[in-house]
Amino acid sequence: MSPIPRPASTSPLEGELVRLTALDEETVRTFIAPAFNDPEVQLGLVLPFPQPGQGAIDWFNGWRGLKEDSAHFLIQCLATQEPVGQISIESISPRDRNSEIGLWIAREHWHEGYATDALRVLCRFAFDEMGLHKVWLSVLGSNPRARGVYERVGFQLELTSGDEHMVGGKRVAVHTMGMLRDELVL
Repeated sequence: MSPIPRPASTSPLEGELVRLTALDEETVRTFIAPAFNDPEVQLGLVLPFPQPGQGAIDWFNGWRGLKEDSAHFLIQCLATQEPVGQISIESISPRDRNSEIGLWIAREHWHEGYATDALRVLCRFAFDEMGLHKVWLSVLGSNPRARGVYERVGFQLELTSGDEHMVGGKRVAVHTMGMLRDELVL
């Protein structure tokens, strides 16, 4: 298959607005921990884990050795080099050629297009560079904004698990969405 078109950049980890870069311990301490622990960010996540700063460092150090089945990236604004969020590709199955994606954006950067661009970049990378056949993710029924981003990129609803997750003291559904290589919307 021919590569999926991307912006003029030479890096497969750059899009129109963002660059995906490696995480380091300092960035985890100064950006990831406080931004991820924002209660508004936590409300939109399927697997929230508010952590003290050291908890985020322990998480970072814990997955660093799992490079064969996961990769976590800092989402960086191309124009300012400022960190705006985090995206990951996890549970990579070489046999089945599929993987799960996780994504969140710091609240002060919502509605700026970073999530959509970062997701497109990671999906292109997964399909072209990693040779994956399918990517999938989970989204809370109480997070229509995120579901809209996923649909714009080409993810389609595959499964709904009713009332599975607690958000703000209420039970909400969890939707599983998936995408094949030829379904990516640029």
